[in-house]
Amino acid sequence: MKNILKTTLVAAMALLIASCELDLTPSTSISQQDAFKSISDAAKFDNGLAHRYRACFYGIFSLTNEVQSEYFNASVDFGNRQGQPHRSDDNFTADEYNMRDIWQYSYLLVVNINNLLENIEKIELSADEQAEANIYKGNAHFYRASIMHELVRRYAPMYNPSSASSDLGVPVITSIDLGLKPARNTVAEVYAQIASDIAAAKQLLAGVTGEAGAIKPTIDAVKALEARVALYKQDWATAASISAELINSGKYALATNVEEMEAEWVNDSGAECMLQLYTDKTETSSVSPEPGSGSNENDIYLGFSTSIKKYIPDFIPTQTTIDWYEESDLRGQVWFKELPVYLSATDYNLVLFAKYWGNPEYETAPGRAYSQRPKVFRLGEMYLINAEANAMKGDAAAAKEALNALQEARGASLTEGTMDAIKAEWKKEIIGEGYIVDCYKRWNEGYNGRIPQVLNAVQQGPSFNEKVCEAGFKKFVWAIPDEERKVNDNLVQNPGWE
Repeated sequence: MKNILKTTLVAAMALLIASCELDLTPSTSISQQDAFKSISDAAKFDNGLAHRYRACFYGIFSLTNEVQSEYFNASVDFGNRQGQPHRSDDNFTADEYNMRDIWQYSYLLVVNINNLLENIEKIELSADEQAEANIYKGNAHFYRASIMHELVRRYAPMYNPSSASSDLGVPVITSIDLGLKPARNTVAEVYAQIASDIAAAKQLLAGVTGEAGAIKPTIDAVKALEARVALYKQDWATAASISAELINSGKYALATNVEEMEAEWVNDSGAECMLQLYTDKTETSSVSPEPGSGSNENDIYLGFSTSIKKYIPDFIPTQTTIDWYEESDLRGQVWFKELPVYLSATDYNLVLFAKYWGNPEYETAPGRAYSQRPKVFRLGEMYLINAEANAMKGDAAAAKEALNALQEARGASLTEGTMDAIKAEWKKEIIGEGYIVDCYKRWNEGYNGRIPQVLNAVQQGPSFNEKVCEAGFKKFVWAIPDEERKVNDNLVQNPGWE
């Protein structure tokens, strides 16, 4: 197969990119010679980028990370779906399809972003049209910064100030070059490009006011990205300052009761999200929709069977995970449900993960879809960033204040602002969102086993319920996909994957 960078570069030059109207669904295509003749063309391309950006969240983009963790046991009937990352043993190899597809979809987006940034400058614009074009450029810089951070956090070691200038990151691609066979840039170089794109987005989107439930980038979404990146870069002061600014803006509010949690996580109508990406019922009607379209493979946690009216999940929360949540914790009440489960001809009542229960507005058939608007940046994460950043820079009082505010809102017991307490809250708050392995890497920690709810309902053995991943586990840093390295010998593989 062809290298995805080369393939997507060819596609960008031939340019058959899906353009979209305001519903963000593909409708027409624009050829290279006809593209970017008017601001209307740029608007369609901008919506196409929004569609592709959404394709890089949820589904395999989150669950691959989650099943690699201590959160879940593979059910006895999981059929080896997501088996390689879950086992994370010698059979987890560089040809694994999730790692390949995440890389490819992400770089496809990068190439299309570069196309917009290069070609939008060729349009002759009025003053009013220039202001509109600046929004599209700001969106593009935001998308590129965001997706490059998604790539570097998965396929490279965590940012370490003492080694970032030599640690290998991922290729930085900022132009269209059909002959390109890029080598990996250093982690420091990747973060420098991310910072450059964030700075451009902040300038270009300064007038796009943030609001709860925004479906396209705003200045607040850019700041949320900046806070997240600063935390990963160990820039504690910036992470604390920007997260505090968003917390104190008054535009967003944590869910504090069951109704508000369900509004946030079932009906997509809560007040926490700074960016939640558009979807609608028409996009979830397909049995096999594209990644990020709403119906996004999160059925692995539920797997409702309409024929027997029972659940056949591929992955079941561990007993350890369930025990993290006190009875009063809203997250435990809304994100987990005791349900009738049927596995290997045996009936069980098990607690299943229901954070992606599905917005009823998007249901196209009874019991299937699990469709919701992908939540890219939300207030809960900002409280955690603020708590961790303050703890790491030695401000225990500020760390405790941020942590307690989140705990109180969720109905959890208040604790001191220690790193152990902050880590525990991260695990409870971000479950299912695709960031837990990053936390292991950032904290230099691992886990020791996956205690099941019912032993006979899950896969058993050293790679399953007995799985141990020590701190520094090499396969927490994903492989550069074999498919890429076959056609680009400039791509050096990560340790532990050869």
